[in-house]
Amino acid sequence: MKVLKHLSFSSLRKKASEFFQAIPDNRQQSKVSISIHDALMSGLACMHFQDPSLLQFQKRLQEQQQSNNLKTLFSVTNIPKETQMREITDEVESDYFRPIFKDYYQQLQRNKSLEQFQIFPSMYYFPMDGSEFFSSKEVHCAQCLTKEHKPGEITYSHCVLQGGIMHPDCSEIIPFMPEQIVNADGTEKQDCEMNAAKRFVKRLSQDFPQLKLLMGGDALFSRQPIITDVLVQGMHYLFAAKPTDHKYMMEWLNAYDALHQHEFVDEKKRRHVYEFMNNVPLHG
Repeated sequence: MKVLKHLSFSSLRKKASEFFQAIPDNRQQSKVSISIHDALMSGLACMHFQDPSLLQFQKRLQEQQQSNNLKTLFSVTNIPKETQMREITDEVESDYFRPIFKDYYQQLQRNKSLEQFQIFPSMYYFPMDGSEFFSSKEVHCAQCLTKEHKPGEITYSHCVLQGGIMHPDCSEIIPFMPEQIVNADGTEKQDCEMNAAKRFVKRLSQDFPQLKLLMGGDALFSRQPIITDVLVQGMHYLFAAKPTDHKYMMEWLNAYDALHQHEFVDEKKRRHVYEFMNNVPLHG
């Protein structure tokens, strides 16, 4: 991707700083030593430097040169300690980050920077998948997902559904705002990846109504409810389907002596054969 001025590291960092500055701080200001902005920008710096943990990040900052880099590159006034960074960032609602992703997308639209990612004319491939980023058998909160292994043994976790624009010829990935998979207050049924996907698709359509997407996903998503939601939002889909999960569809396909075929030979003289059938019933 050709790096333009408005997509440079300096420009994107400045934009993030502006959004972090706008997040309201409801703490008692007389007791505040580290601002929300400084905590979040330090977290961004931790990701940028690719430190494996906050502890490693703190060791990096012990070097005077690295501290100066943090203050200069990321506009951090007061560098937080590990516990301070955790406590402050944990209290920031994730929806405050949504405008950052929308602004990033708009920046990519300028000068047609996003066109190289089109999988079909004016359409983008958008795979989505769940990811666990926290797991513990001891530390937990009210929003944790739970999994009981045996009586008395529970694993607590936090997960998100992540998606983005990708293209096989591009090494970059354009991430969009992830959807949390969390248990909400007052609900008895545990949240799941499928419910998060329904919210994710709806919010995608609301935030980017003009964006034409080909949604991708594993066999978890080849179900009628999420397919219907995708189609209602004017999107297309490319979901994997396991034979064991779709017995009726497979029986229907197997009833044909031959499917339509498309084949070609690639530059390495390998022969590729694809079988396909249109208007296949998903279930009975």
